[in-house]
Amino acid sequence: QAPYDEGVFLPETYKIPKGITENLLIQMLLNHAEISNKKTSEKIFGDYNPKKWHQYIIIASVIQKEAANDNEMPIVASVIYNRLKKGMKLQMDGTLNYGIYSHVKVT
Repeated sequence: QAPYDEGVFLPETYKIPKGITENLLIQMLLNHAEISNKKTSEKIFGDYNPKKWHQYIIIASVIQKEAANDNEMPIVASVIYNRLKKGMKLQMDGTLNYGIYSHVKVT
């Protein structure tokens, strides 16, 4: 199991204070991401629910892994949401990055 969930750290250019400890660096990155995620969620949805936001990040990651190009992304998204609505398994290669065996060698 990875120590941090998908999408927790944002890919950006950061100014890191010289001599910062690992723990303070991680806390700084987590705080930055939380503020950014909250701001983005409130702009898009009008509120911020960390659990729902994390689900959106996972779905977006699966879409990105499954779609061959930007034009396919809405199609892949509709397949995912239709399957979720019906209670079906997603059965997509991109979902193998999540779950109990996502960071374990199984063969």
